[in-house]
Amino acid sequence: MSGRPTKHITRSATDVALARMLARDQALPRGWIADLAAKLGVSRGALTMAIDRERIGRGKSVGSRTWIRETDTKDAMRTHGIAVLDVELVRLQPDTDLRNLKPTFEIAAELGTRHVLTQAHDPVWARLVENFGSLCELLSQFGLKADLEFLTWTDMRGLNEALQLLRAANRPNAGLAIDTLHFFRSGCRPEDLRQVPRELLHFIQISDAPAEGPHTAEGLIFAAREDRLDPGEGGLDLAGVLRELPLDIVVAVEIPNTRLAALMSDENRAAKALRATKELVEYVKLQRSTA
Repeated sequence: MSGRPTKHITRSATDVALARMLARDQALPRGWIADLAAKLGVSRGALTMAIDRERIGRGKSVGSRTWIRETDTKDAMRTHGIAVLDVELVRLQPDTDLRNLKPTFEIAAELGTRHVLTQAHDPVWARLVENFGSLCELLSQFGLKADLEFLTWTDMRGLNEALQLLRAANRPNAGLAIDTLHFFRSGCRPEDLRQVPRELLHFIQISDAPAEGPHTAEGLIFAAREDRLDPGEGGLDLAGVLRELPLDIVVAVEIPNTRLAALMSDENRAAKALRATKELVEYVKLQRSTA
């Protein structure tokens, strides 16, 4: 691997990260995402970056390190002291060929990434366990972790199913990524997190939503991708979730909302979401310190 890897950030308290889906532009990452994060005060936090989600989901590589040189991402990250929290995403499908992902993980490691967001889209349990284990082994070569995200409209629909896969694969660099919207839509309760080993919890993706969710897969998908709310604007017990998580867990703000995107700039919308998230995080920290 050529070039100096971007240094990992050191955390001493809860960090708030700017997730990629918060911005309308879903193209390959450019330096502007790091510039925006620094401008909004995420200098101690991290970024979530999407490396060509459609191609990586099919087990195909993005390309070579030329891609990094052609963007301003690394320079902007170094300038602002911003790090990449995770790269998304790997979809484990029946035809996923993990060998094709190696160049992508090389890029992720060079950017200083810690985590690779992973979803399970394979109904054959034995093959899924084997492929997830193989993914973890491949990622370990680059110092990366596979953080499993469960989705309400898939077979991997909830916390219990995700924990079952993590136990079956039994890899030291596996983790669990909690998306608060999927968490509540799958029927989970904050106290359910007490069964999760602390070492599996590296970061969460936070957003709010109405307490009553859609009743169809199409509705759930639309809400997840197009209609999330800032913390405090919905009816989800986000404070209850944070109280059950490690104090130093990274909170990634993932709040795509196409309605607001048509009315507000990415910068203003991100600032609004980050402000609401930081207020919630500080509120929960105060609660925990006085309990």
